[in-house]
Amino acid sequence: MIRSFVKNGRLMSLAIVLLIVSGLGALSTMPRMEDPRMKNRHASVLTLLPGASAERIEVLITEKIEQKLRKISEIKNITSVSRPGISSVKLELIDEVTDSLPIWSRVRDLINDVAPNFPENTLAPTLEDDRSYAFTQLVALNWQGDGPSDIASLGRYANDLQNRLRLVSGTDLVTIFGQGKEEVLVEIDQGLSSKLKLSSKLIAQKIQQSDAKVSAGQLVNQQNQMQVELIGAFDTVARIENIPVRENSSGTILRLGDIANVRKSLTWPAREIAIVNDKPALVVAARMLPNLRIDHWSANIKAELAVYAKLLPQNIELEVLFDQNIYTE
Repeated sequence: MIRSFVKNGRLMSLAIVLLIVSGLGALSTMPRMEDPRMKNRHASVLTLLPGASAERIEVLITEKIEQKLRKISEIKNITSVSRPGISSVKLELIDEVTDSLPIWSRVRDLINDVAPNFPENTLAPTLEDDRSYAFTQLVALNWQGDGPSDIASLGRYANDLQNRLRLVSGTDLVTIFGQGKEEVLVEIDQGLSSKLKLSSKLIAQKIQQSDAKVSAGQLVNQQNQMQVELIGAFDTVARIENIPVRENSSGTILRLGDIANVRKSLTWPAREIAIVNDKPALVVAARMLPNLRIDHWSANIKAELAVYAKLLPQNIELEVLFDQNIYTE
């Protein structure tokens, strides 16, 4: 049979052509990336209780989480660290587990069950179970203006870039690092507030009562049932400055801006800071799906970055810090 196959030149040529075509087809469709996607066998449960001591964190949060999670037989080791204001419980699965996603789903359910038993003001626990991977591309937004970096302005452009990269075909995850959280800071003049006999607690209550977020009532008849809401939600700093704090018999209104300095700023201390070229910046990290060719995906990302770079103002520079496609090629 082999001899007849060798003597038949047409049949041999056809077989060779089929092998070459199938090989090229497999090469063009085979996924390519430098770092393989690994099943995550480790996770951390992070719970925040601002202002609590390490002893309170250990007794009221960490021990309850550990006792609840010991019900899962697939967990090999449970280690924990309790520090002022934060509880960290690290989990490791047994070697026999090949699919960790159902296990982490059960862990989330148990955490949600034990969360109502935590002290008041405890933030919702977070399960970090998706960290055993490398980002495919890192893009930095650098501040080029005079003075310190305006992280708030960079954050708005970073959010826009994040939304754009999510729309690129094949993108799995886009995360921003170094982004600060904006807040409105009210600094009360202690001298004026003392003369007016206005405590900080009373002023805070006035601010909370003036924030129109809840329903004011309902209008109900035989045909319709309508919800009534008040206008005047906190949308600008000026709106907060105009909150009435006190009104006297003559009709004079004392506003919050008269006794306090109201301004928008970033929370401090910051939860994370990204340093690029010795200056605070923001880093947008993107990861592609594991079943794609990285050269195709990176070409689409590169085209999107080129378009977005033209939309940035002169005081913001876009810089590609890492492109995994360079190493893969």
